[in-house]
Amino acid sequence: MLGEGGASEEMALKLKTTQKSYDELKKKAKSEGINDFVFNAELPIHKKSSMLQKTEDEQVKSLVERKGAFSAGGLWMTLGFQLMGSKATIRAQVAQIEQEKAAAKKSVKKKADEMKLKVEKADESFRMFKSGAKMPLEA
Repeated sequence: MLGEGGASEEMALKLKTTQKSYDELKKKAKSEGINDFVFNAELPIHKKSSMLQKTEDEQVKSLVERKGAFSAGGLWMTLGFQLMGSKATIRAQVAQIEQEKAAAKKSVKKKADEMKLKVEKADESFRMFKSGAKMPLEA
């Protein structure tokens, strides 16, 4: 119902007035032959979501009311969004990104070192070839 969403009294009055004006406009349009199904909008109501409660007791109450204590979806809707935005989760995500960057750096360095070794060996072989020296046999 309009005005039951916890908004301030001033805002609730403004919403009621707007809805009343809209309903009158709808009646006028219908009386002039315009199909009133075009005017079927309702003003939204904002309610405090029980999914985003902060205390453990409020979370338990929400889960019990929604019968979601044994439902993956119910648990997600109650706790998942809090988990995604929690400081611990954000810190873990930052740490994981840093680990992945460090691993990528290490991998790049390893590949560069391997390439450098190959180039050095190729250069040494080319110098030996140019000088006419015999190539040592490797096992």
